[in-house]
Amino acid sequence: MTIDLRIEANDFAHYEAALKDLTTGQVVWRSGRVAAKTVADHTSVMVTVPADILTPRRYALDLSGRQASGAAELISSYPFQVLGR
Repeated sequence: MTIDLRIEANDFAHYEAALKDLTTGQVVWRSGRVAAKTVADHTSVMVTVPADILTPRRYALDLSGRQASGAAELISSYPFQVLGR
């Protein structure tokens, strides 16, 4: 499942996303490093989450930018709910 995470500004060379189960607070999946892309009138980071790990529940995708030092800076959190398959 590919998710388009829109961002205000492209301030980092790479981004990473962490999929968090909002019921338990646990991170259930992490992306690798992903670059942002500008298409038409917006900039976004495209993240492909394996569909087989998504079960009916509430999640959040936490998007972080990687600084040159390697430190992560949280950019935004994108909550969503999986209703069923």
